[in-house]
Amino acid sequence: MKWNVLFVDTDRLGNRLRRALRAHGISLVTCRRLASISAAFEAKRFDLIIVVAASKTDHRVLQETGKALGFATMPTMVLGRGPFSDDSDLHLSSLPVDRRLPVDVTIQEFVAQTLGLLTRSRCLLDISADTGLPGNAWITQQLQKRIAAGQEFSFAYFDIDRFKSVVDSYGFDRAGDFLRAMSDALRAAAAAASGPRIDIAHIGGDDFLAMCSPDQLLTFTKAVVSRFESAADRLYDPVDLAQGFIEIPNRWGTGKPRRAALVTLSIGVAESKFPGRTLQSTKVVKAVASEMKKVAKGQPGSYVCIDRRRSVSGDGIAA
Repeated sequence: MKWNVLFVDTDRLGNRLRRALRAHGISLVTCRRLASISAAFEAKRFDLIIVVAASKTDHRVLQETGKALGFATMPTMVLGRGPFSDDSDLHLSSLPVDRRLPVDVTIQEFVAQTLGLLTRSRCLLDISADTGLPGNAWITQQLQKRIAAGQEFSFAYFDIDRFKSVVDSYGFDRAGDFLRAMSDALRAAAAAASGPRIDIAHIGGDDFLAMCSPDQLLTFTKAVVSRFESAADRLYDPVDLAQGFIEIPNRWGTGKPRRAALVTLSIGVAESKFPGRTLQSTKVVKAVASEMKKVAKGQPGSYVCIDRRRSVSGDGIAA
């Protein structure tokens, strides 16, 4: 299996480690300047980020890396010179750290830890091959953490309206471009958001999830819609974009082709807390968001539907 690793090494201390990874067939992109991180990530999808932060002053490396990525979905290893920073410092960096090792770690230990983390990135985080985003298991774990910590959150379910019409008219390969446009829109909107990190996931097909603070929700969803619709416009054939619809051939080759409007987004949102009730089950949170998404799909254009009910039953349906 081919692995791609982004290696952030502004101190130039990781030469021996990079050689060891290449010897194991791992593809590396090295960033020696913080300003180059965003460009590297836009140009290629990575399975792991390794950050060399070898001194107390190198918290800036962690902070700038987290800021450049803007979302918490990429497995990360930090190589430091002890003592390591505490968890509050890592939290402020917005960079989730899965492994912390000393910069003078043995080659054998480093390679073993790296390969283990790479395997986890595919198997446990269930990263989508289409978009590079983690899947349902990962976002559920993040949701459980927020519920356990008593944090307020907004849980959003994104659905691409009329995605099947794109598949039927353009084929799977071109339809995949629309999925990647959606993941890019989520990434960019999360990166641009201020405040706590925003978790995003691709749970299959044209369904995506995101979790943010309630204060971030409207700005975040508005940015996602704007970025996705702009990107989608560039993916349509010019004639389809100009006429505002695509024609889908009749499956049996008879009759007139049917028309489908251009894609939009239906977004259903479950709020963790609302006067009169609190959602404390991952099952209920997902059920409420899914229900709100169905309501949004009944509205014209891109639409955000937020649950404001004072009570829901165990399955998420209004009590």
